[in-house]
Amino acid sequence: MTQTLILGSGLDGAPAPLGVPPLTGIVGPLGFIDLLGQWLGVDTLVTPEAERIAATLAALQGMEGRFWSASYKVDPWGTARRVLDLSDALMIAGWESKAHPDNPARVVDLAALPPPPVGLPDVLGALCAATLPSSLPRVTLVEPRALWPPRWRRLLARRAATLVYHRQARSLAGRWLAHSAHQRCRRWLPRYCLRPAAQPSA
Repeated sequence: MTQTLILGSGLDGAPAPLGVPPLTGIVGPLGFIDLLGQWLGVDTLVTPEAERIAATLAALQGMEGRFWSASYKVDPWGTARRVLDLSDALMIAGWESKAHPDNPARVVDLAALPPPPVGLPDVLGALCAATLPSSLPRVTLVEPRALWPPRWRRLLARRAATLVYHRQARSLAGRWLAHSAHQRCRRWLPRYCLRPAAQPSA
Protein backbone atom coordinates (compact mmCIF):
# COMPACT_ATOMS: atom_id res chain seq x y z
CA MET A 1 0.00 0.00 0.00
CA THR A 2 1.12 3.55 -0.69
CA GLN A 3 2.54 5.07 2.48
CA THR A 4 1.97 8.73 1.63
CA LEU A 5 -0.58 10.51 -0.54
CA ILE A 6 -0.13 14.08 -1.74
CA LEU A 7 -3.63 15.47 -2.23
CA GLY A 8 -4.34 18.66 -4.16
CA SER A 9 -7.54 20.08 -5.58
CA GLY A 10 -6.08 20.30 -9.11
CA LEU A 11 -4.07 17.09 -9.25
CA ASP A 12 -6.46 14.71 -11.01
CA GLY A 13 -5.64 13.31 -14.41
CA ALA A 14 -1.95 13.00 -15.32
CA PRO A 15 1.21 11.03 -14.43
CA ALA A 16 3.39 12.12 -11.56
CA PRO A 17 6.66 13.96 -12.28
CA LEU A 18 10.11 12.60 -11.69
CA GLY A 19 11.50 12.92 -8.20
CA VAL A 20 8.47 11.69 -6.26
CA PRO A 21 9.62 9.82 -3.13
CA PRO A 22 9.13 6.02 -3.11
CA LEU A 23 5.70 4.72 -2.01
CA THR A 24 4.20 8.20 -2.57
CA GLY A 25 1.11 8.81 -4.65
CA ILE A 26 -0.10 12.12 -6.06
CA VAL A 27 -3.87 12.38 -6.35
CA GLY A 28 -6.63 14.89 -6.90
CA PRO A 29 -10.09 14.74 -5.31
CA LEU A 30 -11.44 12.01 -7.63
CA GLY A 31 -8.33 9.85 -7.30
CA PHE A 32 -8.40 10.24 -3.52
CA ILE A 33 -12.07 9.21 -3.37
CA ASP A 34 -11.37 6.16 -5.52
CA LEU A 35 -8.49 4.97 -3.35
CA LEU A 36 -10.28 5.71 -0.09
CA GLY A 37 -13.33 3.80 -1.30
CA GLN A 38 -11.17 0.75 -2.02
CA TRP A 39 -9.54 0.90 1.41
CA LEU A 40 -12.83 1.44 3.26
CA GLY A 41 -14.93 -0.94 1.20
CA VAL A 42 -17.25 1.86 0.01
CA ASP A 43 -18.76 1.98 -3.48
CA THR A 44 -17.62 5.32 -4.93
CA LEU A 45 -19.18 4.98 -8.38
CA VAL A 46 -21.47 7.88 -9.27
CA THR A 47 -24.39 7.80 -11.67
CA PRO A 48 -23.40 9.06 -15.15
CA GLU A 49 -23.96 12.78 -15.46
CA ALA A 50 -26.44 12.42 -18.33
CA GLU A 51 -28.65 10.15 -16.20
CA ARG A 52 -28.54 12.55 -13.28
CA ILE A 53 -29.47 15.48 -15.53
CA ALA A 54 -32.31 13.46 -17.11
CA ALA A 55 -33.69 12.64 -13.66
CA THR A 56 -33.52 16.30 -12.67
CA LEU A 57 -35.19 17.28 -15.95
CA ALA A 58 -38.10 14.95 -15.17
CA ALA A 59 -38.37 16.38 -11.65
CA LEU A 60 -38.54 19.97 -12.93
CA GLN A 61 -41.46 19.25 -15.21
CA GLY A 62 -44.70 20.64 -13.84
CA MET A 63 -43.05 22.65 -11.07
CA GLU A 64 -44.24 26.16 -11.88
CA GLY A 65 -43.30 29.41 -10.20
CA ARG A 66 -39.78 28.31 -9.30
CA PHE A 67 -36.57 30.28 -9.83
CA TRP A 68 -35.71 28.08 -12.82
CA SER A 69 -39.13 28.22 -14.53
CA ALA A 70 -38.38 30.92 -17.13
CA SER A 71 -35.07 29.31 -18.13
CA TYR A 72 -36.69 25.89 -18.28
CA LYS A 73 -39.09 27.05 -21.01
CA VAL A 74 -36.16 28.13 -23.18
CA ASP A 75 -33.59 25.40 -22.46
CA PRO A 76 -34.93 22.47 -20.39
CA TRP A 77 -31.78 20.33 -20.52
CA GLY A 78 -29.37 23.16 -19.77
CA THR A 79 -31.59 24.37 -16.95
CA ALA A 80 -31.75 20.90 -15.42
CA ARG A 81 -27.95 20.67 -15.57
CA ARG A 82 -27.50 24.04 -13.84
CA VAL A 83 -30.06 23.21 -11.16
CA LEU A 84 -28.28 19.90 -10.50
CA ASP A 85 -24.89 21.63 -10.32
CA LEU A 86 -26.25 24.16 -7.84
CA SER A 87 -27.77 21.44 -5.68
CA ASP A 88 -24.51 19.44 -5.69
CA ALA A 89 -22.46 22.54 -4.81
CA LEU A 90 -24.74 23.37 -1.89
CA MET A 91 -24.59 19.81 -0.58
CA ILE A 92 -20.80 19.72 -0.80
CA ALA A 93 -20.86 23.02 1.09
CA GLY A 94 -22.78 21.29 3.91
CA TRP A 95 -26.45 21.70 2.97
CA GLU A 96 -28.64 18.74 3.95
CA SER A 97 -31.35 19.20 1.27
CA LYS A 98 -33.82 20.55 3.81
CA ALA A 99 -35.56 23.93 3.81
CA HIS A 100 -35.81 26.20 6.84
CA PRO A 101 -38.06 29.25 7.28
CA ASP A 102 -35.15 31.68 6.96
CA ASN A 103 -33.71 30.10 3.79
CA PRO A 104 -33.61 32.05 0.50
CA ALA A 105 -36.35 31.22 -2.00
CA ARG A 106 -33.92 29.35 -4.26
CA VAL A 107 -32.91 27.00 -1.47
CA VAL A 108 -36.58 26.35 -0.68
CA ASP A 109 -37.18 25.50 -4.35
CA LEU A 110 -34.22 23.11 -4.42
CA ALA A 111 -35.42 21.40 -1.24
CA ALA A 112 -38.73 20.66 -2.98
CA LEU A 113 -36.97 18.49 -5.58
CA PRO A 114 -36.62 14.73 -5.06
CA PRO A 115 -33.06 13.53 -4.43
CA PRO A 116 -31.13 13.04 -7.68
CA PRO A 117 -29.33 9.77 -8.48
CA VAL A 118 -26.07 9.13 -6.63
CA GLY A 119 -23.47 11.85 -7.16
CA LEU A 120 -20.32 13.17 -5.53
CA PRO A 121 -22.12 14.59 -2.45
CA ASP A 122 -23.57 11.13 -1.71
CA VAL A 123 -20.17 9.46 -2.08
CA LEU A 124 -18.56 11.96 0.26
CA GLY A 125 -21.32 11.31 2.80
CA ALA A 126 -20.82 7.54 2.57
CA LEU A 127 -17.06 7.90 3.07
CA CYS A 128 -17.63 10.16 6.08
CA ALA A 129 -19.87 7.50 7.65
CA ALA A 130 -17.63 4.50 6.90
CA THR A 131 -15.58 2.76 9.56
CA LEU A 132 -11.90 3.63 9.32
CA PRO A 133 -9.38 0.76 9.30
CA SER A 134 -6.55 0.74 11.79
CA SER A 135 -3.93 1.70 9.22
CA LEU A 136 -4.21 4.18 6.36
CA PRO A 137 -1.58 6.13 4.40
CA ARG A 138 -0.49 9.53 5.54
CA VAL A 139 -2.12 12.36 3.57
CA THR A 140 -0.17 15.51 2.76
CA LEU A 141 -2.34 18.42 1.60
CA VAL A 142 -1.24 20.86 -1.07
CA GLU A 143 -3.81 23.39 0.19
CA PRO A 144 -4.67 23.89 3.89
CA ARG A 145 -7.74 21.96 4.99
CA ALA A 146 -9.56 25.21 5.76
CA LEU A 147 -9.68 25.99 2.02
CA TRP A 148 -11.60 22.81 1.15
CA PRO A 149 -15.44 22.79 1.00
CA PRO A 150 -17.17 21.83 4.28
CA ARG A 151 -18.11 18.28 3.34
CA TRP A 152 -14.55 17.66 2.20
CA ARG A 153 -13.26 19.16 5.45
CA ARG A 154 -15.47 16.74 7.36
CA LEU A 155 -13.97 13.81 5.45
CA LEU A 156 -10.41 15.06 5.87
CA ALA A 157 -10.99 15.71 9.59
CA ARG A 158 -11.50 11.98 10.06
CA ARG A 159 -7.90 11.57 8.91
CA ALA A 160 -6.61 14.25 11.29
CA ALA A 161 -4.13 11.88 12.93
CA THR A 162 -2.42 11.21 9.57
CA LEU A 163 -3.15 14.53 7.84
CA VAL A 164 -0.56 17.24 7.37
CA TYR A 165 -0.19 20.41 5.32
CA HIS A 166 3.31 20.89 4.03
CA ARG A 167 4.60 23.77 1.91
CA GLN A 168 6.96 21.39 0.11
CA ALA A 169 3.91 19.64 -1.32
CA ARG A 170 3.01 22.84 -3.16
CA SER A 171 6.40 22.82 -4.87
CA LEU A 172 6.01 19.18 -5.86
CA ALA A 173 2.49 19.84 -7.11
CA GLY A 174 3.77 22.77 -9.16
CA ARG A 175 6.30 20.50 -10.85
CA TRP A 176 3.52 17.98 -11.50
CA LEU A 177 1.30 20.62 -13.14
CA ALA A 178 4.16 21.94 -15.27
CA HIS A 179 5.07 18.41 -16.33
CA SER A 180 1.42 17.66 -17.13
CA ALA A 181 1.01 20.81 -19.23
CA HIS A 182 4.22 20.05 -21.12
CA GLN A 183 3.08 16.51 -21.90
CA ARG A 184 -0.32 17.71 -23.13
CA CYS A 185 1.32 20.25 -25.43
CA ARG A 186 3.64 17.65 -26.90
CA ARG A 187 0.74 15.25 -27.42
CA TRP A 188 -1.71 17.63 -29.06
CA LEU A 189 0.20 20.40 -30.84
CA PRO A 190 0.68 19.60 -34.53
CA ARG A 191 4.30 19.03 -35.32
CA TYR A 192 4.38 21.70 -37.99
CA CYS A 193 3.60 24.28 -35.27
CA LEU A 194 6.94 23.45 -33.69
CA ARG A 195 8.98 23.86 -36.90
CA PRO A 196 10.28 27.13 -38.31
CA ALA A 197 8.26 28.47 -41.17
CA ALA A 198 9.59 27.59 -44.62
CA GLN A 199 11.46 30.39 -46.31
CA PRO A 200 10.26 31.41 -49.79
CA SER A 201 12.63 30.46 -52.58
CA ALA A 202 14.55 33.24 -54.27
